[in-house]
Parts: sequence; C-alpha cells; structure tokens
Amino acid sequence: MVMIFTLKKFTNLIFLTVLFLIEGFYQIIPGLKEILYPVENYYKYLLSVSLISIYWVGYFFVFKCKLTFDKNERNIFLLMLLMFITQIIYSSLKYNQSFFSVAVEMQRYLLLLFFLPCYIMLRKSGVSSYLKTLEFISFVWMIVILIKAFSYDVYNLDVFEDIAINGMRNERLRIYMSLVNVLAIQIALHFFLNRSKYRAYHLVVFLLGLFDIFYINQTRSLEVILIISIFYQLYCFYNKFTTRIYIIGSAIIALAGMFLSGLVGKFLRSFSVYNDTFGVSTLNRIDSYIYYIFMLLKNPIMGSGFIRTEDESLLSVKMGLEGINYISDVGIIGTVSEAGILILIITYLLFSRFWDSFKILKNQDNKLAYLIGSFSLTLVLCLINLSPWDWGRTLIIPIFMALTSHVIRKDHNTNIDK
Repeated sequence: MVMIFTLKKFTNLIFLTVLFLIEGFYQIIPGLKEILYPVENYYKYLLSVSLISIYWVGYFFVFKCKLTFDKNERNIFLLMLLMFITQIIYSSLKYNQSFFSVAVEMQRYLLLLFFLPCYIMLRKSGVSSYLKTLEFISFVWMIVILIKAFSYDVYNLDVFEDIAINGMRNERLRIYMSLVNVLAIQIALHFFLNRSKYRAYHLVVFLLGLFDIFYINQTRSLEVILIISIFYQLYCFYNKFTTRIYIIGSAIIALAGMFLSGLVGKFLRSFSVYNDTFGVSTLNRIDSYIYYIFMLLKNPIMGSGFIRTEDESLLSVKMGLEGINYISDVGIIGTVSEAGILILIITYLLFSRFWDSFKILKNQDNKLAYLIGSFSLTLVLCLINLSPWDWGRTLIIPIFMALTSHVIRKDHNTNIDK
C-alpha cells in the first residue's frame, strides 16, 4: 500500500513551515504574530524545534528510512548534544534557573537538527531546485519588506503592521534580513552568471536583494561582507586574466567614485566613536568586545552560561553593568564567551566541512564551487561581529550544511547539478 502522505511531501511541509516561522513570514498575516510572538520571540522557535523533532521521529520510525552519518556529521551532532546537556546543568546550578528556562534560551542551537529535512529535500529535488526554492522564498520576503519600507518612508503608511522593525537609520525604516536572504542574493548571482533559465528573474532577485540590504536592512558590517563576497564570486567565475582585470578595475573605479562623492567618508565616520547615533553604536560594540573577552577568559571551558531570567543582577552578567553589551555584536567571541569551548569546536568542524565541499567541486571544475566559496567567505567574515549562531541567523547553518554534505556524499560522481 502506497502512503498518500509521502516522505517528499512530509519533508516539503516541514521545510516550508520552519522557514515560514523563523524567517518571519507569519508576521504578514494579521493577528498571527500575537499567537507566535508573545514571549520574547521564543514561541516560534519552540514550535519550529518541535516540528523538526517530529520530522526526525517520522523519518526513522514512520517511513523507516535509514541515513548513515559520516564521521564529521556525527561529531557535530554529538558535540552539540553534549554542549546542550552540560550547559543546561551548568547554567541552572550557577544562576539558580530551571532546566526548562535554560533549554528555552539555548533552543536556537537545536535548529541544527533542521539539517535532516534540508538534506532530504535537497537529495530528492536536486541542488538546483533546492537553491531556487530558497531564492524564491527570499524573493517574496524582499518584496514584502520593500513595500513596507517604501510605504512608510514615502507615504508614512504602516502596511504589514506586525512585521518587526529595527528602528530608524538615516531617516529610513530598518527591517531585518537574515543570512538566508544573503545566501539567496548569492544564489541569484550564481544562476545569472551561469546563464540559467529565467536569467532576467535571477537578475531582478539579485538587484532587489542588494537594494534591500543597503536601503532597508542598513547593517554596515553585512553590507561590506556582501560586497566582498560578490566580488569574490565574480572573480572566481571569470577566470580570464583580462576579465579579472576589468573586475578589479571596476571595483577601484566604484570605490574612487564613492570617495569623490563623500559616501566612503560618511561610511567610515559612521564607525567612529563620536557622540552621535553611529558613534554610540560603535563605542558600545568596542566595549562589548572588551567585556566578552574578559568573560571568556574567566571561564574558557564553559563560558558564562545561558541566562533567561529577568533578575537585573543576572542581566548585568549577560549584558554588562550598564546593559549595553550585546553578544550578537561581537561575533564568535560573544558566542564562545556564553556557550564555551564546545561551540568553537563545532564551528571549526562545520567550516572545515564547507572547505572540503569547496575543494571537491573546485577539483571537478564545477562552478557551484564559487557559490559555496562565496557564502563560506560570508560566514567567515560574519564571525567577526555577526555570529551565525545568533538568534535569527542560526537557521542558515543547517541549510548550508545540507548543501555541503550533499556535495561530499556525491564526491564519487563527476556531475553534480550545476
């Protein structure tokens, strides 16, 4: 008897539902945010982790499928489990919190389990379909936030009222864009450069994504990282010496134009420590680096632990005495200062996996290598002050890990989807 609810349908349902929740699409539907977003943004993660757990149970016990993890994958999951258990005990005893409170604070790390539905979807649909799905989902989100930002900035109308904003910058509304959206921008460029079908569509996604990053997201670090990654992908794709000279020359001309127009000066001043909006932000970040390095040195093995309580004395441990230090501002330093040495080892294993998949594709002269290399570079640069393990960014780890694992498993083939 053939099951109507097949594994492929089950996988697609879980994959799209988790993206719907974590990426914020639920905010588009009026009233739904009040259900999923009542307590510190945790409910959507609890629901997502629950759905992912149901998927694991269904995969092995309902559909009775088998999947052999390789040594690297097995080590990553075992270390994550070890970190989760030890941190629950450590943080609960140290700060007199319940196990559940610590587990809720740590739940974003359980999103690593999203690897399985991502990998199964990729294996059943192929690399190209997997990437185009991510691209299209992000494209929809780009259009939505563009409509919201444009309506507010130009007509002072607040459409899609439930969509969370990050305040104002440069007298413009700021709306969050995740690393999944950044990956989609690079995916669009990949398909455009490879003259894929619907090339004009990929170009629109790429340009709209860039516009949203610079005009709406307005995260300076992410802007720099994205530009570097894009130029890297272009440089790798065009392997002729003369073309690379044109790319480098174009970059120099663009930078010169920005200097002459004063844009670079304005950008650099935004990182200064003057007493203005940008300066205060930068000064806080410098102070955060110092604070979290100090916290890391106090206990490099276990870190400071995870705190969810509203007790001000404990919040001062998490955010400094003045409450202005944010772990999310200092990249991997902040992550390790909180979670301890195990998360650093896990991060190393993940990035070594990304590197292995890049080398495999490079040796095959497969241009998918340039996309993997470009986004791996993005994640490496993000470790400076935009840690992939932060809330809202963690989902990119299993999504990208699934792609690289697929490449490594298919190493014996010479023809992976372009």
